[in-house]
Amino acid sequence: MANNVVMDGWAELDTKLLGLSAKIAKQALKQSVSAGAKFMQKAVKDKAPELNGFTWGEHQPPGTLKRSIITVFCPELSNDYEATYKVAVKMGKKYRNKGKKGNLSQDAFYAEWVERGHYYVPPNPNFTISDRGIRHGSNWEAHRTSARSLSNARFVPAHPFMRPAWDVEKDQALEVIRQQLETKIEELAAT
Repeated sequence: MANNVVMDGWAELDTKLLGLSAKIAKQALKQSVSAGAKFMQKAVKDKAPELNGFTWGEHQPPGTLKRSIITVFCPELSNDYEATYKVAVKMGKKYRNKGKKGNLSQDAFYAEWVERGHYYVPPNPNFTISDRGIRHGSNWEAHRTSARSLSNARFVPAHPFMRPAWDVEKDQALEVIRQQLETKIEELAAT
């Protein structure tokens, strides 16, 4: 899903950027691309679906997907004249219970399922409950295979939010980057 954006045809800004010292150019570029990434983050959050209504079991609380959308700077893909940011989704156990009061999850492990769709397999009826109260199915993989072959599994359609946000807002994000870069170059060159 990652797309690199190469900004061509901005000769005047390129000339101004190259005329600055490497430190100032890097600072201007990083701040500008960060502003564009924040713009895309907001667009993705606006498009992300939110669960409404009843939840059950260990289901993530409503709003988890929107809370987990972040921008991340990628230093390994950046240098003095290139800055790379990505809009990503927090996933993993380390993001659970990280809300302001320590009670809201930011673990949106299911984000790709929402974006692309997925199969839902009903719970395994042959399960045991451990001492800690956790359900353990007997041969989970065999249960999934038999459920698919017996048509018990159903496909849950996709509700894309990242790709549509990119398709609709990419030109506006580039304009945000261009305007921010122009402003930052003038500010930093004056100092």
